[in-house]
Amino acid sequence: GNIVQVYPGVEYDFVPDVLLASVNSYIHVQWTGSNTNPQDNAGQGQAGTDRSNIVLLRSPNYPEGNGRAGPSNGHWGNNYPAHLDSNQTLLGWSRVDRQALAVLDNLQRGGEMSELDDAGTYFDLGPRKVTQVGTYYYLCTRNNNFSNRDQKSKIIVQSNPYSNMRVGALGGSVTVSNNIISFTPAALTSPVIVEIVVFQNTSGAQAITNSANTPDNPVSQFTWVGPQQFSSSGGMATIQLELTEGSGLDVQVYRANEASGWVYQALDTTIANGMASAQTSSGGMFVAASSKTAIAAIATVLVVLVVLATIITVTLVVYFRVKKGAWGKFKTAVKSVPKLRRHVAGKV
Repeated sequence: GNIVQVYPGVEYDFVPDVLLASVNSYIHVQWTGSNTNPQDNAGQGQAGTDRSNIVLLRSPNYPEGNGRAGPSNGHWGNNYPAHLDSNQTLLGWSRVDRQALAVLDNLQRGGEMSELDDAGTYFDLGPRKVTQVGTYYYLCTRNNNFSNRDQKSKIIVQSNPYSNMRVGALGGSVTVSNNIISFTPAALTSPVIVEIVVFQNTSGAQAITNSANTPDNPVSQFTWVGPQQFSSSGGMATIQLELTEGSGLDVQVYRANEASGWVYQALDTTIANGMASAQTSSGGMFVAASSKTAIAAIATVLVVLVVLATIITVTLVVYFRVKKGAWGKFKTAVKSVPKLRRHVAGKV
């Protein structure tokens, strides 16, 4: 259907529309279509049918300006597919697999295939190993008419630590590199696959958020937690980020996600045992950052203490040089302190 007929959903989409994976993990691609879509619904291809495919988008026509994880394959702003024999790759998969995803010929027995009308409704590529780091932009060539309808997605593959776990009503936690997202019992009303990816620098975070804006003075790793919406009932989770040594106490946890327009927002934060903790009702990109004002204040105090110590030292040196014999009297007074202590102790 068109955007009105499917409201409040979308016409076509990949799930998830942004997939995170790590090298040497496996991705299982499958989908199902339909031959019984209501005849009067708008759409591409033969009326009453739904079909899908996956084809890498064509190489970039212009710089997009956003950070990406590793090499970029395809272009988010393009609406044209890349040729199967181009020098671009999709997750390091073979040409046979890429052709199967594009034209569904591993299950096809012939017929009208310009818009995949005669392809089977169900497609299953099977699990495939991811072997190459990068950001992969792809589309469905059928559900795309260059104006009001497109079906695109991206897969971000990185070598950073990654983990996921199914968390339900009993609660649970997921930990990666000492960064933790945890749910108390009953926080979730239905099971959710919770995932964490830890990024060593800002470029990986920018690839997720499609934004170059990050908090100043980060004192933790950028940590992605998915999904962005934990529960329709607004259940809360606790995010704990390991702080870098010497980060201080004036630290806040920040979160950016689609709901915030990928703008980082400060969360109420507690600091204990080298960890910054905050409550959150949604996932997204998290990072702990230190206040510039606090860093400047600490630096100012240190400078003042050094200056005072220098002044006192210079003053004493000048005094003892001018006052002849003062240094000797000072040393004699210092040596007499232990004797005075023993005398007082004897009286007591």
